[in-house]
Amino acid sequence: MRRLLLLFLIACCCAVPPASADDDVVLRAMSDEMARAVRDLRLENLPRPYYMDCTALESDTFSGVAVFGGLARSERFRSRSGYVNVRVGSYQLDNTNFVAGAFARSGYDAEPLPLEDDYLVLRRHFWLPADEAYKGAVEALARKQAALQHIRLSTQLNDFARQEPVESLEPRGRLSLDKKAWEQRLREFSALFRRYPLIQSSRVELEAAAGTTWFVNSEGTRVRDPDEIYLLQAFASTQAPDGMRLWDAVSIAARRAELLGGAAEIRAQIEAMA
Repeated sequence: MRRLLLLFLIACCCAVPPASADDDVVLRAMSDEMARAVRDLRLENLPRPYYMDCTALESDTFSGVAVFGGLARSERFRSRSGYVNVRVGSYQLDNTNFVAGAFARSGYDAEPLPLEDDYLVLRRHFWLPADEAYKGAVEALARKQAALQHIRLSTQLNDFARQEPVESLEPRGRLSLDKKAWEQRLREFSALFRRYPLIQSSRVELEAAAGTTWFVNSEGTRVRDPDEIYLLQAFASTQAPDGMRLWDAVSIAARRAELLGGAAEIRAQIEAMA
């Protein structure tokens, strides 16, 4: 009984806390600015938005290449972008599904976002695209309504469909990678090809990326979806006696860095290919 109680206490202490939206500045800024836009965006005698959604994309990427034991490239960079979609009219008839409206701002043009989790700055970066997208949507709807006066449709389909709101808030994606350690590994892996004089060209590279997608809409949906992927590749080429080019490669993909395998295991695969 005492052992069961001890295991329970350890499990409670080590359990990962549930993902929370309260301390997510990006999600809070998106949600608050969207609510304000749906409530306050309106030009005189023109409809206000009946639907709106906001998306933010964050990426942390590493790219490293080594050739014959020397590091040829090592880059790590972060980026954020976001876009806003605004619909005016109704679910039955709105500003979308109209060719002439394509010249107006679509709402899906990605805008760069600041990397810092600054609530007010992030809200401003969603406010400007929302304002522009709304004005473009109003213009597109007017063009569409004018065009429909001269068109008889055999079948009338709704432009959009209401969906039940979904909430899925997973922990944010983090790139779990030691840059210095992997630079050294790439040097060591690529140096293996120096043992084979007939190999004319080779390289070993690692592409790794982790990120998060945030999505909120005016129907109540809130999503925070992480992603993480690692791709290690080794390439080599040589030439047959008749002049024909020959090449081969090793490719290892994984959802987490530790799943790529140990250094000895990776080295064995590269040596077998060489």
